Amino acid sequence: MHFPIIHFILSQMMSCLRLVLLLIFSSALGNSETVISKSSEGWCYLNVTTGQDPEVEDEDFYQTWMTPTEGAYNGPDFTKHAPAPFSYGKVKGLLYGTSLEKPPKGQRYTSYFYKTFEVAYTYSNLELQLLADDGAFVYLNGELIAKDTVGDRDRFQTMALRSGEEKTFNKLQLIGAPELKVGMNTIAVSLHQDVSDGDDFGFDLKLKGISANEAHEAPLIIRQPYLQGASSDRMIIRWRTTKPGSSIVRYGTSLESLDQSLALESDSSEHIVTLTDLEPDTKYYYKVETQTETGLVTAGGDASFYFRTYPESGAEMPTRLWVLGDSGTLTKEKRAIYETYKSYSKDKHTDAILMLGDNAYRQGTDEDFQEKLFDVYGGMLKNTLLWSCIGNHERVAKDGTFPYLDLHSFPKKGESGGVPSGTEFYYSFDIGNIHIISLDSQTPSHYDDHPGTGGMIDWLELDLQATDKDWIIAIFHHGPYTKGSHNSDLERNHIEMRYFVVPLLEKYGVDLVLSGHSHSYERSMLIHGHHSEMNDEEKSLSNTFKPKHIVDAGNGSDLGSVNEVGAFISNGGDGAYHKDLGRRGKGAIYSVAGASGKISKWDNGSKDLVNPEPHPVFLVNLLVEGSMVIDIEGQTLRAQYRDFTNKVRDDFSIVKTLSK
Repeated sequence: MHFPIIHFILSQMMSCLRLVLLLIFSSALGNSETVISKSSEGWCYLNVTTGQDPEVEDEDFYQTWMTPTEGAYNGPDFTKHAPAPFSYGKVKGLLYGTSLEKPPKGQRYTSYFYKTFEVAYTYSNLELQLLADDGAFVYLNGELIAKDTVGDRDRFQTMALRSGEEKTFNKLQLIGAPELKVGMNTIAVSLHQDVSDGDDFGFDLKLKGISANEAHEAPLIIRQPYLQGASSDRMIIRWRTTKPGSSIVRYGTSLESLDQSLALESDSSEHIVTLTDLEPDTKYYYKVETQTETGLVTAGGDASFYFRTYPESGAEMPTRLWVLGDSGTLTKEKRAIYETYKSYSKDKHTDAILMLGDNAYRQGTDEDFQEKLFDVYGGMLKNTLLWSCIGNHERVAKDGTFPYLDLHSFPKKGESGGVPSGTEFYYSFDIGNIHIISLDSQTPSHYDDHPGTGGMIDWLELDLQATDKDWIIAIFHHGPYTKGSHNSDLERNHIEMRYFVVPLLEKYGVDLVLSGHSHSYERSMLIHGHHSEMNDEEKSLSNTFKPKHIVDAGNGSDLGSVNEVGAFISNGGDGAYHKDLGRRGKGAIYSVAGASGKISKWDNGSKDLVNPEPHPVFLVNLLVEGSMVIDIEGQTLRAQYRDFTNKVRDDFSIVKTLSK
């Protein structure tokens, strides 16, 4: 008599169980990914500064502006290829991006934005985060999917209901169940002021989604190939895919014949392939492949995917190094530095990018590195070696991961020249007749190391003793001298590097020491001996710098000089610095080049272009974004600091000769 009731209860229990299992299974299949990141590029915008409703020019404007690529749009022209965020005035949560022209008071209503992007498979369960000052309508492929602080009618003179939230990105409630379709999609935002004479205005957004039926869809390369750990006969190629699979690199000296290959059968989403037995100083083209259960994904095979091995140890080869310090932002100046460097370098190959730390603000998470490093420099990283030292914004380590170390393959076993360090926190490598040392000024156990412990200081001396290269360059984040946005007289990281690292570098003939951390450009004359004698008792503060520490007080340039207002004047300069070839040559140049992503005030609080109270070792002090370009050919090293407009802001050379 009670069987029907029992059957009903059991059936309901089974239904609930199936639902739970389905949710668990769906969650396992779902692959949550950021489809549009904050501060993304590729936006188009219509910033109306005339106060005229765009409908006057196009009567169908309100039906077609959010999908202008479909051919029905006949309205005002959008400005194309701009990076987010967009703003005028000061919106607290938005930095950098694209500055909009501020319309006259009484005419500040609405501006329009859209971004077209491609996805490889369907995304559902979208998550939209928006920072809008003041209100916004958001459309996906022409359909309204979200509103923020606005009413129901989206028109040019529609005002936001109140002042927008300026500080944080808010997750918006989506209308319906929008999805991203395979192929091209368009997201569009109409941004509305709350009053027609408002002083600030702006927005940025982030869009995430879960791929539908991911188990049956093709894989995707989500971190494009990049080069690591090179030597004269080896190269490491890395990339990342959405699905695990085998790793294959096909390569050869001819683009038409990639006749060599190396395959790793073990399944992985993080692909690390080490090619060995390569010819020195040779250009190879390559293609990567990942075979998964649901398909094959490839990248490369065209002229832009190549690598060049380093020359044999000690061999002289014209070498170009590009130096970036504290480049982990998404500022328009950072992007300009990248574009102008590519324009300047043109067809000349860059043999190494040297990053001086803080490569991915804010915390050096994997997502930070994707947005600030790979998404920006990816076009260059596929054919240019990336080397780095660790900065204070790369210190994140949790859940068994350390993103800075995980994404790099540095030569801790001496695979690229130099003495094995046993750690990727510090290491060295050779490029022909150049020896480059990367040190750790961030980790207390390393920067606070003392001789005799078997740590970084002892390794450094062994490494310096072992090298016979003509040039020695050292990189570490916290420079021994600075009065930029940090003070080397006061901060322990700087002090300890000056106490125990600088004496060894100078003892063994270092030529150039490069650092970041201070968001400025500072460059010394040729100096020697302003440090302790391997102890922490002699303070070697800035006020103890004396004439006896100066090897050459000139500016080291045969092109010109930096004048008192920070302009580079082509007046012939004082001529290159000269050093004896080999270990007898005293004198080193110290430079802080930490302005490849942003600038900050000088230590004394000044925002002047030229530091009014510089550290006495520095001859040049500039508060301007830029990067350093170093060319070494034989016994001549030339370095230039070039700003984000490609202007030379500093120039110096070191020439080595064999004394009698």
